[in-house]
Amino acid sequence: QDLGTSIFVLSLSLTFVKSITYLAKRGFMEPRDSRKAIHTLSAPIYITFWPLFSHVPEVKYFAAPIILFSIINLLLAVREKGELINAVSRSGEASEVLKGPLIYMLVVFACTLGYWTKNLVGIMAMTVMSFGDGLADIVGRRMGKTNKWLFFSPEKSVAGSLAFWVGSSLGSIAIIVWLHFMGTVVLPLDMATLAARIVLICFTCAVVELLPIIDDNLSVPFAAVVLSSLFLV
Repeated sequence: QDLGTSIFVLSLSLTFVKSITYLAKRGFMEPRDSRKAIHTLSAPIYITFWPLFSHVPEVKYFAAPIILFSIINLLLAVREKGELINAVSRSGEASEVLKGPLIYMLVVFACTLGYWTKNLVGIMAMTVMSFGDGLADIVGRRMGKTNKWLFFSPEKSVAGSLAFWVGSSLGSIAIIVWLHFMGTVVLPLDMATLAARIVLICFTCAVVELLPIIDDNLSVPFAAVVLSSLFLV
């Protein structure tokens, strides 16, 4: 069962990435939009199908290879300069893929093996990184030209930060409610308290995303891991 689920989820993930890549190649999506579409939805799609796996801790070793295959596929695209490069990078440069996109996949891989469903920590790290950072860029570029954080992080906007906060909050709550409904995770708190804490965690991560210290794909999930370990366990 679990092997079959792994193959199914891997096939679905590859189809999703191929579809976005095709749209970018045909000019229906700008490279930056295709990159953020993949960023925003890849991990959530992957997590959404976790209930299909057996409810035993060891099953993470069937789920993790899905991400490992995606990492290998990404590295092969860099080596062969494949069309995937244009879909997941801003500039179309292969070297860029070894930064944000690769870090993203490594974070998902680490969260799968390190946390799986024993608590909400890894799930929060992945959903906040995906929904938050992805929507911040998509919304910020369209609605943030006149509301930049001038004295704090001038390349980012208030609109983008609000999109991060709202999108990561709603997306994380939706994923967790789904997993709880399917019996995949156990909630550590009542739903109202849990939702309130998730909103506060996402707000803090939105602030962290503004800090020009390290790549957002590292700083945001790291902040989510620390805060979730403190308030959601």
